Amino acid sequence: MRVPRIFLLLCLAGGLAGCASPAGTPVGGPAASTGQTAPAGARRVEWGGTIIAVSNQRDSTELEVLAYPLTADGRPDVAAPSSGRFVAVRPGFLEPADYRPGRLVTVAGPVIGVRQGRVGEAQYSFPTMAAESLRVWSTAYTGSRVVPYGTIGIGFGSGYYGSGVGIGIGF
Repeated sequence: MRVPRIFLLLCLAGGLAGCASPAGTPVGGPAASTGQTAPAGARRVEWGGTIIAVSNQRDSTELEVLAYPLTADGRPDVAAPSSGRFVAVRPGFLEPADYRPGRLVTVAGPVIGVRQGRVGEAQYSFPTMAAESLRVWSTAYTGSRVVPYGTIGIGFGSGYYGSGVGIGIGF
């Protein structure tokens, strides 16, 4: 029995798709362990997380971000384990009230290096990226997660052939 070529091509395409990294999750992440990342300028990445600190410099603003994996729509998934910290550098001034600590952000741009710094008393290597695009997520966002709910209904009726009572439970 011969297998049609189209079937073989679909199997090959499916197998290759299984080798790809999920959308918004570059291989290596912001901090594979402690700041390991691709060489500067090697690739464009999309990372996101919770803003830890905002620092306005003379010609740019730096955001220190606690990284989380991204959901399919690019929002940081804070229910997942953190993957370290990174610094996003954006030219110009960003209003610290709009980019305050605790807000969720998704940033895309090239990796520009690794910077040495501190988290408390500990030495830390911060992957650093140029923030070409920057999205701050609304705190009102509820996401696409299904929230369980239930209902109970009781109905009464009468008609030509008699009357009836019904009870329904829905989920």
